[in-house]
Amino acid sequence: MDINKIFKMFENEEVVGKEFKEYTKSPYFMISAFKKFYQNRQVEEKYIEQFIKSIPHNVKVDPQYVRVTQEKILFERTFNFLRYIDVDKEVHIHALKELKDKVLILGLEESLYYFENKEVYENCAIIKKILDKIKSL
Repeated sequence: MDINKIFKMFENEEVVGKEFKEYTKSPYFMISAFKKFYQNRQVEEKYIEQFIKSIPHNVKVDPQYVRVTQEKILFERTFNFLRYIDVDKEVHIHALKELKDKVLILGLEESLYYFENKEVYENCAIIKKILDKIKSL
C-alpha cells in the first residue's frame, strides 16, 4: 500500500468518495467488516450487561430479551457482509485466503450455528459454502 496515494486521495473529495465506494464493494472489505463486527461482539456484550444493570428496578425490561435482540442484530448485520462473497470468483477466493484466521473461522461457525437454530437455511447455505472454501484453502 502506497501511503502517498492515500494522502493524495484527500486532495479531491470526489476521488475519495469514488475509491471508498469501490473498496466497500470489495470482498476484502466485506470479510474484514464481518471479522471486525464479530470481534466487537465481546465489547458489545459487556456494554449490554452494563446497560441491563443500569435499568432502574421500577422499569420492567426482560434482560434476556435485550441479550437476544443484541445477538440478532449482530448476526443479521454480519451476515449482510457475507451475502456478497462469491466463492467461485478468484478475487473472492484470494481475499478469503489472505484474511483466513481463527477469528474468521470461529465467526463463520458461530454464525452458521445461530442461523441453524433460527432455521434460516438460505443463510446457512451461504455461510457453509464460505466455510468449506476457507477450510479447503
